[in-house]
Amino acid sequence: ANGTCYLHRSKALWLQNALEEVEADGPLWVALCRDATGAPQGYVIYTLRWGKVDHAGRGQEIVVRGLAWLNQDAYRSLWSFLARHDLVGRVRWNDAPADDPAWDAAVGRAAGTGSHAAGLGVDAAKESELGVSYQRF
Repeated sequence: ANGTCYLHRSKALWLQNALEEVEADGPLWVALCRDATGAPQGYVIYTLRWGKVDHAGRGQEIVVRGLAWLNQDAYRSLWSFLARHDLVGRVRWNDAPADDPAWDAAVGRAAGTGSHAAGLGVDAAKESELGVSYQRF
């Protein structure tokens, strides 16, 4: 089921929330997930900044500003995309819904039971049908 609901935001709300530039968080990025026909299936808006995590090899932090998806495959692909940032030591999503399945997967990853993507049940064959592209906003 789609857990994001529909939300209409005016330009001002986009610019003062998810797309607000906060220098301390780093550059703003948007990743868009598309299906095999090129139709958008979901997006994640995030920032990426080095030096936010006290770790020699994984000192980057991703801050999720917004995540929306139309189906579970897109949801899994977007989280898999974030998980592939191998220099990231922490992903923070302050406004995540309490029932978001990413929490269970992250707990499994922290406990050493596998990758974040595997914890979300990402099927490699299905994920290859979806493409995630990103650009700096």
